[in-house]
Amino acid sequence: RNGEDDEFIVLEGDDLGWLGYFIGESKTLKLLRLSCNPPPPIGLLEGICRNRSIQSLEVKNEIADTTFLHLTPFFSNNKNLTT
Repeated sequence: RNGEDDEFIVLEGDDLGWLGYFIGESKTLKLLRLSCNPPPPIGLLEGICRNRSIQSLEVKNEIADTTFLHLTPFFSNNKNLTT
């Protein structure tokens, strides 16, 4: 976490499975920006897929095809997604 309330910077040793869990449980998260290198772990992607409050998902950097495959349920099931 840097000094901003809306930004989380992953450091070595951070458990992205827990981050995914909290993203999945959030009812207020409207925007999620991912900047990934290497691709995010499955636990994080599974959490994103469970979320229904995100309206906008922004992805920076190249993301592997498998990442998009894991995000298919998110795009299919999130009726709030606008961009």
